[in-house]
Amino acid sequence: LEVINKDKNGKFDSFCIVETAGGVASPGPSGTLQCDLYRPFRFPGVLVGDGRLGGISGTISAYESLKLRGYDIVAVVFEDHGLVNEVLLLLYLRN
Repeated sequence: LEVINKDKNGKFDSFCIVETAGGVASPGPSGTLQCDLYRPFRFPGVLVGDGRLGGISGTISAYESLKLRGYDIVAVVFEDHGLVNEVLLLLYLRN
């Protein structure tokens, strides 16, 4: 979070962390997709990606779902499982 704050030149004085379960397109309690449910709040997003086998596809799909809905994704983080997924993700996400 410290890195995110520095990247935004101190724009954010505080953080609100909303942890969801099941992925960005999983339904919330009302049946509305979580990516649509939280959109009115205009929270910047920190996407927690999947570093396991198949994780590149899941991470890119979640990222694109959020970007298409107008979210500002300020960081993508994931646990490295030795597959070097970050190399391909960096190439894709920087474009």
